Amino acid sequence: MSDRILIVDDEDSLRLSMKMRLKGAGFDVEEASDGEEALDKIRENQYDVILLDIKMPTLSGLDALPLIVQTSPKTDVIMMTGFADFSDAIECLKAGAKDYLVKPIEVTELVTRLKTLLRTRQSERELKTVQQHYSSILFYDLFGPLMTIRDVVHDAQRLKEKDQKALLVYATELSEHLSSKVRGMLDFTHIESGVLALNRKKVDVAKLVMQVCERQRILAQKNNVSLVGDVYKGLHASHCDSEKLEQVLNYLLTAAIQNSAHGSEIKVTAANKAGDNQIKAQVQISVRTSDSRVQEEDLSILFHKNGKPVDVKNSKLQETVLNLAIAKRIVEAHGGLFWIGPKEGKSIQYNFSIPAA
Repeated sequence: MSDRILIVDDEDSLRLSMKMRLKGAGFDVEEASDGEEALDKIRENQYDVILLDIKMPTLSGLDALPLIVQTSPKTDVIMMTGFADFSDAIECLKAGAKDYLVKPIEVTELVTRLKTLLRTRQSERELKTVQQHYSSILFYDLFGPLMTIRDVVHDAQRLKEKDQKALLVYATELSEHLSSKVRGMLDFTHIESGVLALNRKKVDVAKLVMQVCERQRILAQKNNVSLVGDVYKGLHASHCDSEKLEQVLNYLLTAAIQNSAHGSEIKVTAANKAGDNQIKAQVQISVRTSDSRVQEEDLSILFHKNGKPVDVKNSKLQETVLNLAIAKRIVEAHGGLFWIGPKEGKSIQYNFSIPAA
């Protein structure tokens, strides 16, 4: 569905010209000759952006703006003004307008401004949806364990040393679980809001992969799962954020280990991937588990075009989905790709590639 634009200006020739050019750029465009007609249209239709001239008869843009903001608060307004009305444009920004353009308006600049504004609107909507979803997870998943920790510590004060130790170990495990979930939530919120900062440097990817595998092998053994690594000896280095890359590897391996059946095998492979004229050489890393409880459809949130979360009831799967969503966005921030598959029977494979140095 095309983004809907309403042009409000008393100059017939300007409205027609802008309408034709914006339609040619793919927008769904309507027009109004003054503020009153614009308000009538807004009451009947929903618009993404309104292009509003400041100087108009009957009801000027300056007077119409607060009424538009009140009537359709989700619609963004860009003011159109002559150079002499520059001070009025500033006042409009204070009153709720998102931007302003000075006449004569260059259509290429207008299209660029509109696309930027619409991308921002879409990102804000997606972020709000994700934050609302995971805020509910935070409340329901964290409140219960926090109360449990409180009760455990209270009860431990009245027990013998041996029993105290067992309860405190349990409290420690709950605390670590909560810390991991909170860190994941913060990471996801930061990444979605576009503030993810990368500290890039040349990284020996082969060494990093083997180090992560060694640490994760202990967790795999506790879950009765074998973990093997197959790293190409001539693996390319990469200019990347080593801590963020390690985070991605940890998330993938944790997802594989926690959701693997006892006795299954997890294989980590790292190899070079040749580039072409458009894409430079890549380093590809894959984590494959032979018997996973996770289904590909469970991970649809990762590839939904609007990032809309699925309603996952299983708490462990919720954590897996969240961690993989974070991993995907970290990889994409590096200019890489993240995908799942191929899937054969009960096995599932997580893959990502990042540009080689």
